[in-house]
Amino acid sequence: MEPAALRIAVLVLTGVIVALLGVLLGAWWTPFFVGAAFGLIIRRPAVAIPLGTVSGLLAWLFPLAGAQLRYGLGPTSVSLAEIMGFDHASRCSERWWRSCPWRCS
Repeated sequence: MEPAALRIAVLVLTGVIVALLGVLLGAWWTPFFVGAAFGLIIRRPAVAIPLGTVSGLLAWLFPLAGAQLRYGLGPTSVSLAEIMGFDHASRCSERWWRSCPWRCS
């Protein structure tokens, strides 16, 4: 591997680890700062933006996937939907769709 490519690979791995540790320790905003650091260190936006996006995705994906496997997030999502006023969303949307005046069928 070329030195520049190796440096970017080590930077990305370090950034993903730092963002993941930050999220696991309760600092949910850490991936945003890691993405900003990628933008400051890697001068090419075509490289920095996807790398920041991937690091943020991985930093949030692993903890959420672990929580889904351990606890199941169904009850949590239902509670959040009810708090936001979307209780019985599938039934209401189905009823709304049947009475929708501009539907195509």
